[in-house]
Amino acid sequence: MRLQVKRLFRHYARNGVVMGLFLMLLIMSTSVSVMMAEHLRTADEVYARYYEATNLGDLFVEGPDGFTYDHEALLSACEGTPETAGLSIGGCETRLTLRGEYSLTEDQREAVALARGCVDGDAACADTVGDQAVLVVHGMDLTETGLGRINRLFALSDDAQAWGSQRPGAGEVVLDQQVRKEMGVDLGDTVTIEVNGTEHAFDVVGFAVQPDHAYWVSSPDVLVPTPGTLMVAYLDIEVLVGLSGMDEGTRNRLLVDVEGTPEWDLLDTPEVEGPDLQALREALATSLREQNLSTVQVGDRSTQFGVELLRQDLEGAKTSQPVMVGMLVSVSALILAVSLERLVRRQRREIAVLRSLGTPSGTLLMSYLLPPVVLGAVAAIVGIAIGTQLTEVFVRYYFGVIGSVPVVEVLHDPSVWVATFVTVMVIVVLFTLWPARSAVRLSPVEVDRREAGERPGPFVVWMSRSLPSSVALGARSIFRHPARLTVTVVGLGMAMILSSGFALLVNSMEASFVDAQQADNWDYAVYHNPFDTAEVDAWLEVDGGVHAAEWALSLPNVSPSDDTRAMTLEARTAFSTDGSTSMHNSTLLDGRLPTAGASIPEALVDEGSASMLGWSIGDEVSLDVGVTSIDVELVGIVNEFQRSVWVHHVDVAPDLGMEDRYNVLYLKGGGEGAASPTDIPGVQVIDQDELRSSFANAWEQQSEIMSVFIGVGLMIAAIILLNTLVINLTEHDAEYATLRILGASAPRMAGILTVEHAIIGTLSAISGSVFSILAAEGMMAAFSTWSFHFTLDLEYVTVVKYGLVLLAAALLMTPVGLMRLRRMDLVERSKSFGQ
Repeated sequence: MRLQVKRLFRHYARNGVVMGLFLMLLIMSTSVSVMMAEHLRTADEVYARYYEATNLGDLFVEGPDGFTYDHEALLSACEGTPETAGLSIGGCETRLTLRGEYSLTEDQREAVALARGCVDGDAACADTVGDQAVLVVHGMDLTETGLGRINRLFALSDDAQAWGSQRPGAGEVVLDQQVRKEMGVDLGDTVTIEVNGTEHAFDVVGFAVQPDHAYWVSSPDVLVPTPGTLMVAYLDIEVLVGLSGMDEGTRNRLLVDVEGTPEWDLLDTPEVEGPDLQALREALATSLREQNLSTVQVGDRSTQFGVELLRQDLEGAKTSQPVMVGMLVSVSALILAVSLERLVRRQRREIAVLRSLGTPSGTLLMSYLLPPVVLGAVAAIVGIAIGTQLTEVFVRYYFGVIGSVPVVEVLHDPSVWVATFVTVMVIVVLFTLWPARSAVRLSPVEVDRREAGERPGPFVVWMSRSLPSSVALGARSIFRHPARLTVTVVGLGMAMILSSGFALLVNSMEASFVDAQQADNWDYAVYHNPFDTAEVDAWLEVDGGVHAAEWALSLPNVSPSDDTRAMTLEARTAFSTDGSTSMHNSTLLDGRLPTAGASIPEALVDEGSASMLGWSIGDEVSLDVGVTSIDVELVGIVNEFQRSVWVHHVDVAPDLGMEDRYNVLYLKGGGEGAASPTDIPGVQVIDQDELRSSFANAWEQQSEIMSVFIGVGLMIAAIILLNTLVINLTEHDAEYATLRILGASAPRMAGILTVEHAIIGTLSAISGSVFSILAAEGMMAAFSTWSFHFTLDLEYVTVVKYGLVLLAAALLMTPVGLMRLRRMDLVERSKSFGQ
């Protein structure tokens, strides 16, 4: 056995190209597997530590934009909620959160341009940075340790000096750490913040992070983080209330800490995972009604956009990671299996001799398994070492892109290394066991019969009977080993999942985002307090006449009466399917547009909500808006990105106490340079052009992660293809040499090689296309959640493009084969036929 193993190792050493391809692919697969697994472990720990350090709330009470409540009434309702289902409230805290606009200085715009990747002198890129950012100011209770007790501020303790103080006084402010990264603001700088129409200068005394902005976007509608679009400030609530000119007890938010760590409901499942917390949630809602707080909505952690999005992202990665690991390592092992199968075929005579001499089957089996196992172990160890380094880079890149959650420590888990090593070795053994067992099962009689001459199968004879000789020879060569051809085609198909499959996924996601933006044809969206519209009305009458205007009422955190998942109620004054008579294009998938004035208000629902809630056209459904319940009849299903119900404003506003009240004004037209009401206190203006430009830049950065997988897929496909064609060329050296000796011309040999490579490329392109479509559909279904619902936009152009790339790569191997033939010692190679 020892001599046989040494001989096999020498064989692998002589075939350096094949062995190198296998080792490179297995190292790459193992390193990516370790990187992904350690990233998931680190993310789990990062979120757990972050939410513990900030004391993430369990229940949240909020009203629609513009609604404010009395501090004492909120606390009384919270503290008066009785213990329910074994859960009790451990703490209550009220907040005042104001939104508005922040004007960037020139230095800050330059810093934002750098954060977006603009290089010096790239004026076009720098011009995409707007002058305004969304401003969010949080007024929080000042404690001995800093601002807030629930969803409190957090700073890295090992770098406290760089993060500054968390206890701002009068004229002082704490900014979110992400603001420092994006806008270049530092400790000791002065920032000017507008509070209810009055500008105030604040000294920056500290930086911090907190869970309200775990995912760094200005609103859930923006979806993709974009540097320079959000400014978040934290103030002592007494200071903020005083500067805003509101009554001392004015609040618009209540945060609740429940004793222990109760389970909460998950948006991506129809089940209620936290029934005990749900019971306490209903008890709190009852207490709020008793305090005449009728417009508030009670939610749990699933209603906090950033927290829920990061959770769903992590759960999706956990689901896909084992599949990704298995696929990557399996493709690597396929290369070794094909190589080992070829080796067994070449050594049939030696195997027959060993069997005739009585070599035990187990000894022979181990001699063929041992070299691949050793090579696999070496590759796995090297891959694990590289993977740990990739983890450092990927984790910090990932958390730097998605938001403001700080990474205290990147975890390296030995259990991940062991699990990855065992997985790799098991897959390598399983894939190499098939050709190794075929060597053990060869009998001397069977070898002698094969050596006497192999006849092609009936299918090969039938297929090549009427073909030209060059084509027939190429076809017979390829189909002579159907098992090997099948393995190759399947391996290439799996590799194509990482290229064309991910390309389909990325393109479909981007199309969903773009379609959501293109559905809106307004130029500016003006968000304002529905109870304080006098200045907006005055501006519209005087300066806004150049615009076409449309009013709307948008209410988030609405939920079906029999479900806890949050939706948005869009009460519009106009509907259209082409955007001609409204500023939103309703893309109908089924049904019709709602008609105003029906006895039961007619409504549209988005496709995702209809699918997940089991709603269909004709259903009458009930929606809870705060403590008010409204019934609507579904008359159409539309393609909308967010979970939403769309109704005529006139049909629901009276029941909600919002008759003749709106919180959004959409503006369109007015010519180039037409103004918007950016200088009105408490008003937030969204510029559609800036929004689309920011999205385009941010999506380009976000898609880099997907592009890495596409590149890995193309690399794997190239390695498999190269390995297969190199094996095919070397295995037929004797046959090609004999044909050349018998007078076959170079064009004839080129024709044979081209046919062989074309067959492999065509079959692989077909299998890869099928696998890619199936995988893309599966991944799209996995990525579709309550927060983000995607449908696969099947672009056959993308599938065909990657298939043609694979076919072209196969055909490019023909010149390699011809070069090998020219350098070949024809006499030496043809001797095998005489042996």
